[in-house]
Formats: sequence, C-alpha cells, structure tokens
Amino acid sequence: MHPANLQIEGLLALVSELTSQLVKAGVLTPEAVKEMLAHAEGAVTGDELRRDQLGDSHRDAMLFPVRYVGRALAATAGPAQCVSAVTAAVGRGKNRHDPAPSS
Repeated sequence: MHPANLQIEGLLALVSELTSQLVKAGVLTPEAVKEMLAHAEGAVTGDELRRDQLGDSHRDAMLFPVRYVGRALAATAGPAQCVSAVTAAVGRGKNRHDPAPSS
C-alpha cells in the first residue's frame, strides 16, 4: 500500500475522533454534523464538470473521506472500530448514504 494512503487513513481516523469529541463536548450537534456531511457529499456529487470528467470509481474515491467520517461517527455509540473495519463498511455501503451520528 502506498504510504500516502496510510497517512490519509490516519488523518480520517483523527478527523472522525475530533468530530466525535466536539459532539460530546456540545460544540457541534449531531444534526450539524449530519448537515456538514450531506453538504460535503453534495459538493462532490453536484459538481457537473467533475461528473462529466470522472467515472463512478473516481467519484466514489472522492466521496470516501466523507462517508468514512459519517460511518465512523455512526459507530461511536458502540465499541470503537478499527480503521480497516470502518473502511470495509464504507466499501460495502458505498451506494447508500451513510448515517450521521445519533449521539
């Protein structure tokens, strides 16, 4: 695996944990996080120029970080999941919108 991919995985784990802590501290609400994730996903899927230039696999690659954070935050109600488990869950559900955190 390319080292940059590992760095991105670490960054996604950090962003997910940081967002989770901001929700727990009351700085962000779960609804605000859900809105943020939906806005970010919409920015990717709504980009008509990119849609015409890139195939579905490239679009999925662009959406992966947004979906990763959404999936990781949705899992915070239960036991912590490792990066590979969240990544696999995103891959299995890439054609569905991932839920936002519920806590």
